[in-house]
Amino acid sequence: MLKDLKIKNFKCFKDFEIKNLKQVNLITGGNNAGKSTLIEAITLLFNPNIAYFINGLSFYTEFNEIACFSFFNKMNSNELIEISTSENKQNLKINLEEEPIEENEDKSSQLEFFRESKDNLRFIFDYTYVNEHKRTRERVIISKKIPYRNRRMSNFTNLTKKISHSQMIHLSDYAKLYENLQDNKQEAEIINIINKTMPNEHIKEITIGTDNTLKIDIGYDKLIPFYALGDGITKLFKLLICIYNSQNGIVVIDEVENGFHHSVLVSLWKVIFTAAKEFNVQIFATTHSWECIAAYMEAFEELGLEDDFDNYYRLEKDKNEEISYVEYFSNELRIALENNFETR
Repeated sequence: MLKDLKIKNFKCFKDFEIKNLKQVNLITGGNNAGKSTLIEAITLLFNPNIAYFINGLSFYTEFNEIACFSFFNKMNSNELIEISTSENKQNLKINLEEEPIEENEDKSSQLEFFRESKDNLRFIFDYTYVNEHKRTRERVIISKKIPYRNRRMSNFTNLTKKISHSQMIHLSDYAKLYENLQDNKQEAEIINIINKTMPNEHIKEITIGTDNTLKIDIGYDKLIPFYALGDGITKLFKLLICIYNSQNGIVVIDEVENGFHHSVLVSLWKVIFTAAKEFNVQIFATTHSWECIAAYMEAFEELGLEDDFDNYYRLEKDKNEEISYVEYFSNELRIALENNFETR
């Protein structure tokens, strides 16, 4: 389990360290305090493929100068980005450099063009980690010259953690993940959890269509596409699938309350706590919502979980744009909520 995290020169983080991470971690803070960036840093450290979907770096549309430099704190690409944790001595360093011109390219014309547009920028991802007592180093280079469809880094299969970002997987890709549950005869459990958490819906069966999309039987004459049931139930399904397929790994959830009515938030947190414990999955979730924080605390107490199972953090940015955090233990958060203290 991830116990600590250091971030240097990545987006809004100049030099940041967070400690005492638990199995379930809820993170809050004001706008631009670094909540989503913290989630991105954790994801990057264990899954380099996610680099293509990081906010502000649109590899899937453009690989331009502004997007590239926005990866770095205050656009300072002269310093490396470094993300690390003491667990397995895992470390990621990211560098931005100009890509050498190939021998068969017209150097005289292209060099001048590159100088003006920085169109030859490329990212260097250097990973170091220890797996099965063996120290491993791997490198990936990302540039505009590599077609998007060829950029996925499948060779990083030995990274020490499975990690899922529930918002960064397309719904069509969940058919394969759901198939894993069917193979283990666990789909009935997923359906039962959804029906209990979202009482206005009653799903009888979830199937995979011939077009590899998910279809649902809710008692109509025909099956309906999964997305037709709305954002809340779709997000709950994605979240459950991520947890079930990330055993002994990590799941990150940005703005966990989005798409859910406040009346189901306690049930949602009970699902997250229970599934995290059953499948030994570490959760990192962010929120802006006081109702979500209160529901988190209520679910924790109703389940009778131990105090060292979870932690709550508020990120804060000072006038110099340095980010720090305030840590709340369960009893401290309970007192704060009871007295209507601002904790977000």
